Amino acid sequence: MKLLKSLPMLVLALILMAMIVVNRQLVSIDLFPLPYNVTLPVYLLLFVGLFLGLAIGAYVLAGRRLRAAAEKHRLKREIARLNSQIGDLQAQLRTQADADETLQTSGQISGQISGQISGPSSGTSSEKFSG
Repeated sequence: MKLLKSLPMLVLALILMAMIVVNRQLVSIDLFPLPYNVTLPVYLLLFVGLFLGLAIGAYVLAGRRLRAAAEKHRLKREIARLNSQIGDLQAQLRTQADADETLQTSGQISGQISGQISGPSSGTSSEKFSG
């Protein structure tokens, strides 16, 4: 498995070494606004360009990772706040259910008491008095 991971790097290293051997010509670079002229081998110029590209890419990637980490942290705080809110609402719901149950129980008791006071009715009131 390690061989499979290191194989692309080995191939890349061989290609780079072949490029160094082949491209030994010197090129002159004029740094226009400045009064400097630099003479470098082609392979060194290519490596500098490659390195700058990698450095800029790493910088952009680091910025994206930092933004993603900040967003993740913000979302975790939001989840914690919402979970707390859910717990509060569940507690209120339990309290309301207990209060409703108490009212229902007291309503049943008062219904039983009023039923005992009036007594069971057997017929109409005119039947009771006519005799």
